[in-house]
Amino acid sequence: MSKLFKIRKGGIEKSTEDLVRKLQEELAKKEVSLSELEKRIKELEAENDALQERIKKETIYPLINNSFLRALLNYLLELYEESKKNYYRGIAGAKAETIVFAHKDADGVCSTALIEKLYKNAEFFYVSQSKRDLITKVFPEENFVALDLVLDQKLAEHLRNLYEIGIKVKWIDHHRGSLEISEDLLKYLKNNEILIWKDTKSTASLCCEYFNLKDSITKRICLIADRCDGDLSKRTSEVEKDSIVLKKLVWLGTSLNEIRKELVNYGSIESKNLQERVKVFDLLTVYSKKIFKENLIVDTKYFQVYDLTNLKHHLVGIRKIASQIASEEGKDVYTIYREKGEINLRGKTRLAREIFIQISDICRNSYWHGNVGGCTFPQEKLDDVLNFLEKLYKKEELDRNIKIVIDTLKI
Repeated sequence: MSKLFKIRKGGIEKSTEDLVRKLQEELAKKEVSLSELEKRIKELEAENDALQERIKKETIYPLINNSFLRALLNYLLELYEESKKNYYRGIAGAKAETIVFAHKDADGVCSTALIEKLYKNAEFFYVSQSKRDLITKVFPEENFVALDLVLDQKLAEHLRNLYEIGIKVKWIDHHRGSLEISEDLLKYLKNNEILIWKDTKSTASLCCEYFNLKDSITKRICLIADRCDGDLSKRTSEVEKDSIVLKKLVWLGTSLNEIRKELVNYGSIESKNLQERVKVFDLLTVYSKKIFKENLIVDTKYFQVYDLTNLKHHLVGIRKIASQIASEEGKDVYTIYREKGEINLRGKTRLAREIFIQISDICRNSYWHGNVGGCTFPQEKLDDVLNFLEKLYKKEELDRNIKIVIDTLKI
């Protein structure tokens, strides 16, 4: 145990701040070039990754191969999946003075923490982008607010209808996909200050600006949201620990109201109960990755597709797992879920904009933001979608090679 503790101390808890401090000490001893500095940073990061992987192999991997623990994990994940389904079932028909819908991610939760004090007697709901159609099935009495969710034509028309019957409506978002609706409807929403859109690092930052929120807790919540959702080059290490804890809790997907209250009161996650759940998340994600990789159904030169439909339990941290596999394989990763004759496809890809705009001819409910996107289509169109993806990747590779040749000829 002492050996493992030393490894843990040197690896798992090594933060970006530790790496920077170590580099600063080296810089104080001797001057190094920028290229040498970048090389050393990569070496330290690789060392840290290797230590973390070694910890997993010596502690977590043996645990998940134990048949008793595997059964326990499966049961825990089945309970989690059922609780999620019950949560979504409970949204339809909801009535409240104020109803707030937010994206079920770190930025969405931070955004709700910022506006909670602005709306009394509010009911908060957290949904994935694919479940945002639940918005049309609730009944706000005075106010309706949506945060960090992508607007589409159907939802835009619903907002107009709410506004015209006297409901005060705010749709606050920073996804470019929210602007992909008809010009007339977009103008209507903006003229009536229904759609509050701006290209910001996070929706929380936009809330802060729009509502003129300036207290110290607000600023800290914005920093956390920016670090979780914004441009890597603009992130701050000041809230690194809180950001990691928040993202893991959100990935776990439980107690989002409790998390929001923690942020409102402290601007951080102080609850020991919530912090303990992070350890559960770490164990479940290692196990989930093992199950995830067993469900590969398509493997091309450019991308992989994993079918997660038939799993009896929910996988925790799917986006993180997909990112890890994409990095390991050097390919984009997509997941599909089959339900009631339809397929929901999600992916993290450098071609997100091209794919999820052009694919709208054969899909519905498509969305994209940065390098992430998704869509829904009939099951019989799966081959058409896969062929479309293959052609788009081949075209992108051809265009890239042509550009390389042209640039070479210019020289």
